[in-house]
Amino acid sequence: MRLDRLARRCLVPLLAAPLLILSGCGGDDMSHLKALSTYTPDNVGSELLIRYKAAKQRATPRGAEKKSKGQGIVVDGDKKPGPDAKPGVSTAHDASAATKGQSIQDLIENIAKKAKLVEGTPQPEVYSRISSAIDADKELSPADKEDLKASLKQAMGV
Repeated sequence: MRLDRLARRCLVPLLAAPLLILSGCGGDDMSHLKALSTYTPDNVGSELLIRYKAAKQRATPRGAEKKSKGQGIVVDGDKKPGPDAKPGVSTAHDASAATKGQSIQDLIENIAKKAKLVEGTPQPEVYSRISSAIDADKELSPADKEDLKASLKQAMGV
């Protein structure tokens, strides 16, 4: 009988302790992570510019030449067909950048989804701040900037 009481007295706290810890009452405060995981117009704009430039560089033959320079890598234009190559059949290295990786339109749609997740800022203001970041970039051509802003505006529905 005593063993039964002792088991019940110990069993309840032993089962309750993990539940309290898992529910957030354990003292390990994780609230600082929320600030790190939220989107802001500035970090969404920065991500857009970085990913857009990378996609444009992959899409141009010059970008491929830059990558291969001094590394002994053969650029697609210099590659000769192998002995088992079939005439008229495209191989993976002949594919456009859009089929090799994410297309520019996919990138724009992804960024528009993230822009909609920005908390506490109206969508037109989010678009305006991202647009300002695009305008401030010195590496993009004026035509690229206008195309990028128009595509983003359409995807965001502003």
